[in-house]
This record gives sequence, structure tokens and C-alpha cells, in this order.
Amino acid sequence: MYDVIKLEREDWREVIRMSEYAFQKELSDEEREEKVKALENHYIIGIKEQEKLLSKLHMVPFSVMLEEQEIKMGGIAGVATWPEDRRKGTVKELILNALSIMKKENQTISFLHPFLISFYRKFGWELCFYQKRLTYLKGQLQKLDDAPGYMRRIQKDETDTVNTIYNQYRKTHNGLLKRSKEHWKEKIHGMKAVYFSGEGVPCGYLVYDIKNKAMRVVEFVYLNREAQRGLWNFICQHDSMLNEVELTVRMEEELDFLTAEPRIKQEIYPYSMARIVDVEGFLREYPKSRLTAPFDFKVTDQWAPWNQQTFRIDSQRVQNISEDSSGHLIECNISSLTAFFLGARSARFLYETGMIKGPLSEIKRLDDVLQPRSPFLMDFF
Repeated sequence: MYDVIKLEREDWREVIRMSEYAFQKELSDEEREEKVKALENHYIIGIKEQEKLLSKLHMVPFSVMLEEQEIKMGGIAGVATWPEDRRKGTVKELILNALSIMKKENQTISFLHPFLISFYRKFGWELCFYQKRLTYLKGQLQKLDDAPGYMRRIQKDETDTVNTIYNQYRKTHNGLLKRSKEHWKEKIHGMKAVYFSGEGVPCGYLVYDIKNKAMRVVEFVYLNREAQRGLWNFICQHDSMLNEVELTVRMEEELDFLTAEPRIKQEIYPYSMARIVDVEGFLREYPKSRLTAPFDFKVTDQWAPWNQQTFRIDSQRVQNISEDSSGHLIECNISSLTAFFLGARSARFLYETGMIKGPLSEIKRLDDVLQPRSPFLMDFF
């Protein structure tokens, strides 16, 4: 067992030095100063041995959308250890400590970008977010039907319009982060272009860059099909400048079906993981208006003992019950519970693969009644 401590400002230079080494990115003096400023928003814990920092972990506070409800999320980032100090169990100690801290901060859910998915699965995080890449070659850049509106490229500091669109779009998915003006300016890099309807209403935007005759679109966001056409047609207008366009989109994106040549390169890759930190707190925040009859969940979570209970959720409340008092018990571990409520996997899939247990009638009802929105995450932290 190691003592986990909160790392203060005097430790931050060493924290940054460890990150540079672990993530193989050497920063300039200016970039280091920017990092120090960014760390003011982080809660950083670490383990020291004789004043030497062995390992560290960052928790970054966010607000995310879940079924049109804002909830607090703890983002795990910057987990690192000096190579000579690895395999001593220090990261495990940091993770367990982080779960307790996030619970105290009412961060009922946590996201992270894993270096190794199997490692974090051991601690209850589950793969919930994927992204899809579509790659179009020059000859495949053919416009769709005309859209009645117009496109306008905007300046880097014009964030209000894109944020208005983004906030409406957030409501259609589970997991998208709330973005401040500072977040847009400091974290969302690239050129931006907005689609306005014929009435002048902004309803779609792109974040992209162009380099070496290739366009990389990292955000392709639209609120209706008209905006989807307008954004795509704007991309096609660059055909004389490009040999290739790569779009990073949500899993359900159907642009390939709509374009003239759907036989394009498509890649699906795992992006991020999620974990419910506090089941009771999470279920209290979860919208319950669709529940006409209660559900009973027996949850196992070896790393967060406060979750190891049987919960009943109905349209009015969440309560702890005895296992014997339930006639329709759904049994699951924290990973499977997270995957279902985030919309990453259906209850039927989890049941068929042995990840949850219970009466089949209850499993079917879970899918029919709750129908979680699809998960999507664009940010990296």
C-alpha cells in the first residue's frame, strides 16, 4: 500500500516532465507555461517515495449530456509512471483513490481515453465510445442536391454560433461535453465553417484543416438533412484543391449511403471508455419519466464498495432494497450497467453474451422502456 497525496503547484513541473517522457512529446518552454496554466483546472494525485514522484493521475471536471440531462463527469487523464517504477501497483492505488474523490465531488460518471482497453476494464471502465472515419478520394467528391441556405467560414474567436449548434446537437447523444468559450478557443483547433438555412438560422458546422492536398474534417455536425447536404456540398467545392477528404463522424453517420459512390474506405475504431462512479447518484440523476414499473439491479463492483448493492429504480425515486425482496432481479457488474445506460450496448446483447442475468422478460422490457440515446464523444482530454 502506498500513500496517495494531492500534488500541489510545486509538483507541477515534475508532473509535466513525467508526461513529456511517458507520452513521448517534448514541449517548448512556451508550451510548458501553457500546461502549467491548464493544470489549475486539474485535481492531480500522485505517489511519492522519498520525495521522488513515482506515479500520477489527473482528474478533470466536466459536464456531459445524458438523456438531455447535464451530469458531472470526472475525466481521467495523464496517468503515468516512470518506467523504473512500473509494476509496483501504484496506478491501481491512484485509480481507487480517484474513484473515492470523484464520488465526493458528485461526479457520478467518469470517462477516459485508454492506452490499453483491457487494463481499464479490470477497474470497471467499459468501451462506450467509437468513432468512424470516412475517406473520399478526389473523384468521389460529388455534390448532393442543392441546399437552399449558405455557408460562411468564421474566425477562430467566433465561438457563439458554433456553440449554439453544438449545444442543440448534444441533446441527441449521450456523452458530449459541455464547452465553454475557453474550451472552444483552446481545445478545438482548425478552421470552422457554418451552414445557415435560407432563413439565416445556423444549423450545421465543420471543424477542419487542409494540408498537403488533404482535408481532415474532425467535426461534422448538423441538426437536419438540409444542413448535412450543405456541409457536404461545401466540402465538394474544394475538389480542385484536394486529393482526399477524411471525415471523423459518429457511428450512425449515413453520408456514405447518400453520396454518389458509397464504396469508400470506412474505418471504425474504439475511442473512449466510461464508468459509473456512484450508481445510486447516477440513477437519481437519470431521467425516470418513462418508467411505468420499477427495475431492480443487483450490482457488483469490487473497486467501489458503495456500488455493491441492490437498487430499485422507478419513476419517482431510487432506493436500496434487499435481494430477497425482488422477484425480477437483473444482475450485472458495473461495466455492463455502464454500457447499457450510456447506450453502448443493448440489454439483449449483454444478456445473450452472459454479461447480465435475469428474467428474459425484464431484459426485453429494459430495452423497450429506456431506449438510451446513442453515445458519442468528440473531445480528447
